[in-house]
Amino acid sequence: MEIVRVLSMAVESAGRARGIKPSDEIHLSALRWETYSALQNLLDALSMLASTLGLRKPSSYAELGIILREGGILDEGDAELVGRVARSRNLLAHAYRRMSGEELMEMVEALLPGVEDMAGRLMGEVERRGIDPEGEFEGLKSLRELFESEGILLAYLYGSRARGDADEDSDYDIALLYGKPIGIMEEVEMAVRIADRLKIPADRVDLLILNKAGVDLAMRVIREGKPIYVADEDFRHRYEAHITIDYLDLNDLMDIYLSRAMKKS
Repeated sequence: MEIVRVLSMAVESAGRARGIKPSDEIHLSALRWETYSALQNLLDALSMLASTLGLRKPSSYAELGIILREGGILDEGDAELVGRVARSRNLLAHAYRRMSGEELMEMVEALLPGVEDMAGRLMGEVERRGIDPEGEFEGLKSLRELFESEGILLAYLYGSRARGDADEDSDYDIALLYGKPIGIMEEVEMAVRIADRLKIPADRVDLLILNKAGVDLAMRVIREGKPIYVADEDFRHRYEAHITIDYLDLNDLMDIYLSRAMKKS
């Protein structure tokens, strides 16, 4: 029930966001992340739904509402909300530090009740119609025992298979966070073992070790990827918040550097 799972994640993030008061920088960062996650998960679920129903491919997230309205899934008001969600998601993705706590709270109050309502209705509609595909995530359940036995804390599927636009020959892009240091040959062995479980050639598994990844790449994984194994849910939220804050700090430093460089030139 993959579409339902992603819709549930949107509802959970929206609920957490609505419970956060941005009283300091830590809470402000958490509010940004949970709001972004709620919007992104709703858009991901809508994209999966449109693809499953065989509707035309959207040129942008904002067009998803129009396409699903044409397909009889959403009404006019829903389609307009999807457009606002898509535009707000873009603001959060590209202008984190420029949004104040007041602006974020305005976004939360304006959008997230509608996100929760739409996601709830869509979960019922998907289950009623029986249109939710098994998806990549169900097929990856065979990896959970392996990840647990190897002391892995988090595993994400990202890339085309997480987006839902992969073809039969697409690679499996998998990111792992270990609870211990590992060597290069352990990485190779893990890729082979994953491929063996999935019954695919080893060269079709692209493994990223988050312990060794830069913050920009780690942010891409948690922003665009989907968790396929979580040893501890509270730890996942702490890790994702930590990466988000580091990413924002890095962008702040880059903005300062570019500003100074432009003044010198």
